[in-house]
Amino acid sequence: MTLIADLGVDITASDTPDAKLVEVSHDQARRWLEERNIDNRSLTSDRAQEYAEQIRTGTWALNGDTVRFARPEGGEPPRLLDGQHRLEAIALSGTTVRTFLVVGLDPTSQDTMDQGTVRSGAQVLGMHHIPNPNTTRAAAQLVWAYKKGVLGEATSRKRRAAVNILVPFVKEHQTELAQAVAQGSALRRHHTGTVGTAAAAYYILHEAGPGRIGAFWGDLMDGGGRTMGHPVWTIRRALIKEAETRRKAQSRIVLAWYIQAWNAYNADRGLEKVSWAPDRHAFPLATVVTSDG
Repeated sequence: MTLIADLGVDITASDTPDAKLVEVSHDQARRWLEERNIDNRSLTSDRAQEYAEQIRTGTWALNGDTVRFARPEGGEPPRLLDGQHRLEAIALSGTTVRTFLVVGLDPTSQDTMDQGTVRSGAQVLGMHHIPNPNTTRAAAQLVWAYKKGVLGEATSRKRRAAVNILVPFVKEHQTELAQAVAQGSALRRHHTGTVGTAAAAYYILHEAGPGRIGAFWGDLMDGGGRTMGHPVWTIRRALIKEAETRRKAQSRIVLAWYIQAWNAYNADRGLEKVSWAPDRHAFPLATVVTSDG
């Protein structure tokens, strides 16, 4: 049975441990945060905003995670031990959310909370029997961020899809992603490079020009007899140099190089170098090619 966390009834007060499924309004969530969040680690605004967006878009999952309160002590009301980001997200969402509430805990139990290892996106994809989960996760994260237009965001959290968003995205585009991973792996056999980033590049460029990607990717793999200043020569040189560099560029930067080379290739113009500075330029968009010419 689901209980309603009413502003006038303190359902967190219990001298013994208890768990219940409750509906928490945005007003109640804000009240708990203001009155009960006494000793907790610093709240991460980006994480709360991410959770709030999931609530607004209906992708927030009732997965068993809890909001936890200590038992009352010394005449004081129960103290919030865990769940501040979830409550902040509910408050920001302006809606009511179902969540599990655990009450009546020993106040010292907070010391042992959040000590486990969070499942990675690749681990969750593996649980869903997605082939090549590590590479698929890396490619899908980049493709998702490209489609959302957030690759230029300075904060990495804003560029990253949460697991409950990434998994449905991968399932929806599983065939295309599998093809992209295969092509990224094929490119890797010809010269050094990161398969996940190459796979993301193939996915994006194939979508932009399905009739043109074969020629571009084939030239990219074998060089196609291209000489200095040709986009294929330039991107191949950049990828080889990147593989030999100890301090690696961010994957989104390397993805931008692929797109710059693609755009120059389809405009039939030379390209002396590939370079993208996130703090100075918007992330490049792949030129859409409507024919194979």
